[in-house]
Amino acid sequence: MLAARAGKVILLQLGLGMLVCVIAAIAGGLVQAVSAMIGTGIAVTGSVLYARIAYAVEFAAPPVLMRAHFRAQAVKFLTTVVLFAGVFMGLKGINAVWLLAAFVAASAAYWVALVLIKK
Repeated sequence: MLAARAGKVILLQLGLGMLVCVIAAIAGGLVQAVSAMIGTGIAVTGSVLYARIAYAVEFAAPPVLMRAHFRAQAVKFLTTVVLFAGVFMGLKGINAVWLLAAFVAASAAYWVALVLIKK
């Protein structure tokens, strides 16, 4: 059940991120749209890793579940840092504003999900 909710949040992240991609394409063009897609991809990658690690075991003792969530959060954070570093160091011509805008929009899905996802 929790994994299903995580899947809904990830889909919401994709939707919000793609909305920013469309806006970036209309406002700026291909480079801006690709930058927004990369930002969305970074946010979604971290969330997918978190869900896979944190919800690998559905029923366990509370300390085991807490360790899984702490481990998942650490992996998500490190993955996000590495991906951002790789993008900024390895890809020239990326539009940082649209990349960060899409990342923030996709990350905001957690807050939107609190209102939208009831079950």
